[in-house]
Amino acid sequence: MMRFKRGDFVISLIEKGTVREGDVGTIDAVHSDSYTVGFYATEDALLYSGTFFDEELAPYQKEEARPSFIEGDIVELLCDYPSLPQGSVGEIVASIGPGIFAMSSSVEGAELPLLVPVKEKDLRRIGHRENDHHH
Repeated sequence: MMRFKRGDFVISLIEKGTVREGDVGTIDAVHSDSYTVGFYATEDALLYSGTFFDEELAPYQKEEARPSFIEGDIVELLCDYPSLPQGSVGEIVASIGPGIFAMSSSVEGAELPLLVPVKEKDLRRIGHRENDHHH
């Protein structure tokens, strides 16, 4: 009997591909002895998809607590990330898991802003995009 169903949020207990322990993914498919788990930057931007077994996953309870950052927050990166150096400034575009946010950051030489999943503890809020309060 499989513990999770399609659409469930799960926490990875292992490192695999670009996934780190503690990252939150979504069950995209259930197989007889494993799951296909997708890890997303935003709802439609898949970062990594892979096969995981029951013992490699933990259930993730979405807490209703207000996220520490909200869309439009301007943040500074407090440490180096693979694609962004410490001190990079970007904008929060989405909350993608417990303590994980999608940050859009313009990178020199790149045509489009980079979308990077960042951990809450690695960010410092430095402002908010100017008033477009649609909430």
